[in-house]
Amino acid sequence: SGASAGGFALNRLDAGAAVNTVDAVGALTAGGAVDIRSANALTVTGAVAAGGDVTLSASSLTTEAAGTITAGAAATPATVTLQADDIALGARVAVPGGTIVVRGQTANRAVFLGAEDAGGLSLSAAEIALLGGSGAGGTTDPAALLRLATEGAVTVNGNLDLRDGANNRVAELRIDGPGATGPSSVTQTAGVVDVATVSGASVGGFALNRLDAGAAVNTIDAVGALTAGGAVDIRSANALTVTGAVAAGAGETITLTGLALDLRAA
Repeated sequence: SGASAGGFALNRLDAGAAVNTVDAVGALTAGGAVDIRSANALTVTGAVAAGGDVTLSASSLTTEAAGTITAGAAATPATVTLQADDIALGARVAVPGGTIVVRGQTANRAVFLGAEDAGGLSLSAAEIALLGGSGAGGTTDPAALLRLATEGAVTVNGNLDLRDGANNRVAELRIDGPGATGPSSVTQTAGVVDVATVSGASVGGFALNRLDAGAAVNTIDAVGALTAGGAVDIRSANALTVTGAVAAGAGETITLTGLALDLRAA
């Protein structure tokens, strides 16, 4: 815990791995960036507030009810990076106008979005609802981007809701890799994806396409830049605007469906 007018960093690495054995982060404020990296499981027990970026990296990461994370401001957007093979969120992550990055410690860790799954890094619908911008519901100054970075398979297995009614908590969902490569695949087995814009990259297919009685259930407004080594299949119950270049693998198909479809020059 503590306070600093500038940055607050306990982050030494050896051969790319954290060497500190920190178990918990209490109340901590910094005028600059906060960067805490631990080889142990890490629990955030007090509010963490930074004027700059926040990085919390550990073998597993838990935030308790008092462990809110706030970074930057709408006029000076920041990035919060949560890196662990298992993440359990119990408090709001507020990044007004900024970016939230979620990634595993293991590069090819599978990611499940919408419901808990012991087979990988998972965020439940309730945990996803804690991600956003400023204000009580995270919608006053919404976060610009939620980025899921992995080389493993990504599965939407429950509700992935980045809006509160008509108001964004996070404006864009990007699913890609921590480096040059992306996830092995992006699929949807359950739930509803509710977000203004989807973008990303995948080594295999990229599908957010669940149907109910033959009708699309996702409420996606736009598709940004998206590349896949396999097929691309995005289906929305809303009008859908393509704002970035969409590319599928050689010989693969691209399916984009919406209440109306608007193709714009990238």
